[in-house]
Amino acid sequence: MSDTVFIKPLVSRPNFAAMTVKQLRTYIDKNPVYVTAEDPMETPDDLLRTAGVVFDRKMDDFGAGLAQSEALNQVAQKASEALKAFPKGEMGLTPDDVKFSKPFKDASRAYEVAAKALRDFNGPFTSKWKAELGEHHMAKRLSKLAQTDPLAAATLDPTVAPARSRRVRM
Repeated sequence: MSDTVFIKPLVSRPNFAAMTVKQLRTYIDKNPVYVTAEDPMETPDDLLRTAGVVFDRKMDDFGAGLAQSEALNQVAQKASEALKAFPKGEMGLTPDDVKFSKPFKDASRAYEVAAKALRDFNGPFTSKWKAELGEHHMAKRLSKLAQTDPLAAATLDPTVAPARSRRVRM
């Protein structure tokens, strides 16, 4: 329970207007991939505009978003495992004395923060990159299938989505 991790979700747009010039420069410097030579950085207003543009470019990068989603997912899984490590009663419920202990409260809070950050990120990310995520998940399924059944994986077309049944009301 000592390796409790608190994370800050990266999906919500930072309040750049409330940042100092030093904080804006730090934000821009931490994301050099998304900065171009044409981005103005002379005045505080220029830095404010550039930071906003850098954030927008960052959210438009599928690979970076996928990596962020997977990182947030790993943090949430670790927090979940830490929470599951606490003792359970006969019916599978956490006893009250454990629930009111500081380590359990810390682990519970860490899980809530991690799960919220994951939800907050994945909501807009999955909406924006729906097709690309579908292709990514299909590729993962095919690679997993290729390990267990190479012949079946060779016969499947990765561009065709799996058929889904529909209920018909009568």
